[in-house]
Amino acid sequence: MAEGYDPVTGKPDTAKIVTAAYAEQFIGTRRRFCQAPLRYFDPRQQRYLAGKWVWDADKGKGFFKTTNEDDGAYVCGAPLFEVSSLRRVAAAEYAKKKARHVFGLCLVDEIHKCKSKGTGTGWALTVLNNAARWTVGLTGTLFGGYSTSIFWLLYRLAPEVRREFGFNDERRWTEKYGLLKRVAYTDGEVADDGTFTGTKFFETVSEKPGISPAIAGVGLKFCTFSSLKDVGLPLPDYSEEIVRLEMTDAMAEQYAEADGSQDSPPEGLFKWALDAQKEETGKGAIGVWLNTALHRPDAIFRPEDVWFNRRLSGRGKWATKQKEQVTEFGPACNATLDVDDRWIGDWLPKEIWTAETCLAEKRAGRRALVYVKQTGNRDTLREPRLQAALEAHGLRAGILKPSIAPAKRATWIKRHAAEFDVLIANAKLVEVGLNLTMFSTAIFFELEYSLYVVWQAMRRLYRPGAPKPVKLYFPVYSGTLSEAALDLIGAKMMAAQVFYGDDATAGGALVDEGDDGDLLNDIVRKALGQIDVGRAEGMFGLGNKHLETASPLGSPTAISPRLLITLADLARQRRELVSARRGRKAASVVENQMTLF
Repeated sequence: MAEGYDPVTGKPDTAKIVTAAYAEQFIGTRRRFCQAPLRYFDPRQQRYLAGKWVWDADKGKGFFKTTNEDDGAYVCGAPLFEVSSLRRVAAAEYAKKKARHVFGLCLVDEIHKCKSKGTGTGWALTVLNNAARWTVGLTGTLFGGYSTSIFWLLYRLAPEVRREFGFNDERRWTEKYGLLKRVAYTDGEVADDGTFTGTKFFETVSEKPGISPAIAGVGLKFCTFSSLKDVGLPLPDYSEEIVRLEMTDAMAEQYAEADGSQDSPPEGLFKWALDAQKEETGKGAIGVWLNTALHRPDAIFRPEDVWFNRRLSGRGKWATKQKEQVTEFGPACNATLDVDDRWIGDWLPKEIWTAETCLAEKRAGRRALVYVKQTGNRDTLREPRLQAALEAHGLRAGILKPSIAPAKRATWIKRHAAEFDVLIANAKLVEVGLNLTMFSTAIFFELEYSLYVVWQAMRRLYRPGAPKPVKLYFPVYSGTLSEAALDLIGAKMMAAQVFYGDDATAGGALVDEGDDGDLLNDIVRKALGQIDVGRAEGMFGLGNKHLETASPLGSPTAISPRLLITLADLARQRRELVSARRGRKAASVVENQMTLF
């Protein structure tokens, strides 16, 4: 039986033959317990090594150990399942079978998490909606730019949508309420004399961001929109600023090799990606260039090897791939770790600007929240280095670790907020459910490319009861793909704002005709010169000249007018509700007609 697999070809590279008596125990152990090897990241060698962190009680310190007592590799060993007579049942499934119509109201917070077609949360919403009599969903980011981002939500909650559309009718929904882009082209040419030469006609259809005004006929029946101003609670003043920074000469020289899309003709990694895409085995090369060009400026303090998994044959999990190194980059600044794992040397321009800005905020009595993105396997040094840069300028900096359970993050932040001048966190860790009014300034050190994440991260600070004005900063290096992505996100905010009713001047399909849809795809199109993106002056203000407003959307909206409801209206609504609950139509009584019963 196979003990391991070749990471390049995916084929078994070793085999171990066991006796029949031992086979059952051998297989059962490996199926029940996780056999993934334990690894740790060595900052000096900049790579992962096999081993485990072990505490030596005699010496009073820990060290890394590569083998266990049996001279074998350390494995995870976590139980993958447990043998029990009890069977686990999803809470939604239990409510469907045992508690149908027991709950009168199903209240769903952050309902946009259930927007996808085939996820477990979407299925749970369907089941709970059928089990309860009434369902109310709450969210601050309902619309994600595409018409299908609300289709399955309305399908699960609105009977009228289910009567007109099927579960798989997202294309027909988009044709009616969204935007479709159709691209037609022919393969082959017709001869001069008009004879047939095998010409074929092709058409590709893709959805574009935006929504038709006809959606009001459906959405207004089931949705109500209110801004924070409608609540009537005092809101803090708001300001935002996009800060464009210049790279050093060494950074610009290396970035030209990592990007190359700014040159004509293309050079660097972009030229390699364009050439590789023309080969049959080169699919995905554009993604390698895009990922490197977007993230390299903020990680230019460390060396990096660029790899490409070239698909030789097969598809999906059966594909045979060959991992090849495209290029390698060294540090573009004098930055190293000493024996105590402390950073010494130069700081990058964005790190210096962030530290100086946070220091100015500290002097003004304001705490800052710094959002970063590269916190996983791609860059385990991003947060510690930024923390070191802040501490080098006399700031107390802390890091919100993903190991803290979501239910405990709010308590942890409240407990330790007074200990920090700056808190570093991934925007996705504070996306929902947190009130961070103890911080007055937010700096998007690395920007997320999702409208949901950016909007929710901003709203953690801009909340009723915030004691101080809210400031948002978006630092970015000039002339990079990150700057183009920032401009694109600022432009894409328009469709979402119009859907929420915050920009009544827009009309039509509520989207720019030059918008192709996917953000990363638009970045590639901009690099190819197919689209021209304007220079954004704000994210939520959308270029408003007066950045300081009382609304995070740049242009404050008037408070919704109060609806006048008479007693007759309330009585009519009660009759309709009672009639619908009993499942029969209320009998109409003719005026001045006497009845026997």
